[in-house]
Amino acid sequence: MFAKGRFLFLDYVMTSAIGYCRVSTNKQGEGHSLDGQAYLLNQWADTNDIDLVDIRQEVASGGDCQRPILLQAVEDCQTTGARLVVVKLDRLARDVGFICELLKTPKLNVDVIELGGNCDPLVVHIFASIAEHQRRYISIRTKEGLRQAKRNGVKLGNPSWQSALTTANKKKTENANGFALRLRPALIAMGHMGHSTYAAKARALNEMGHRTRRGFKFHSATVRNLELRISEMEACDG
Repeated sequence: MFAKGRFLFLDYVMTSAIGYCRVSTNKQGEGHSLDGQAYLLNQWADTNDIDLVDIRQEVASGGDCQRPILLQAVEDCQTTGARLVVVKLDRLARDVGFICELLKTPKLNVDVIELGGNCDPLVVHIFASIAEHQRRYISIRTKEGLRQAKRNGVKLGNPSWQSALTTANKKKTENANGFALRLRPALIAMGHMGHSTYAAKARALNEMGHRTRRGFKFHSATVRNLELRISEMEACDG
């Protein structure tokens, strides 16, 4: 935590890091602004004699698990050996499952300044749960504000919301189908190579360098879902 404007630091055995900053909107206040986070990251690096090679900044929801700048930062950390550093855990994400999965990513080390660099799984899970709860609370307050505005006679929403929702769902399905079809040749090849179980195929995909749409390792469940989607598409085509 931050205490009276001072950091609680651990002794870092590292020389380089990539900082990541996130805001949900460019209108966020000074305490959580991109510039404010960048300042704290630079102060942390100077204090701990760390080479902060870059600071990546992104405007996106904490519940969005497909942020291109974050995923690129993760990949760069894996490649260079740099650590990924954020000021607060909720800047990384407000989704418990996403954070826990991210911390399992091979060759990735994450430091959270507000935790004094402590990424003990139990501590992270507790703070991630708090961040997710805050996201839900923000959503509840937003919905209540919209309901109050509607009661006051304010016209809300997109009059073509049903069409927009249909288009969005269609695009999401198309992206998922396209991803599955790109992996279809690899899955077929694995069958010929004797990889008959979902677990075996997941291991093979990971060893070949493939990642899920979220950028994580494959598991039995994700391979099963891929093959089910491919089977459904083939049935529609046939």
